[in-house]
Amino acid sequence: MKNIAYVLLVIGIAGCTSMTAKKNDGTVWVPLSCSGILQWDTCFKEANALCPKGFNMANKNEQRSSQSRTMEVSCKE
Repeated sequence: MKNIAYVLLVIGIAGCTSMTAKKNDGTVWVPLSCSGILQWDTCFKEANALCPKGFNMANKNEQRSSQSRTMEVSCKE
């Protein structure tokens, strides 16, 4: 069961990293989504997995009516 959860997490992270956005200052921002039954802690776990040295967060949004939760992270160096 843990292996399935790990594979799903990796697939989710891989899907998010393909949609990265580079800002004018060269900072790379990765959008993360933890919508539906997923909670904010899912986004934070994904961010920690992507950025072992820590991360900056921006554009944290929650739409309760549609159960949509999104945020963008940029890894610290």
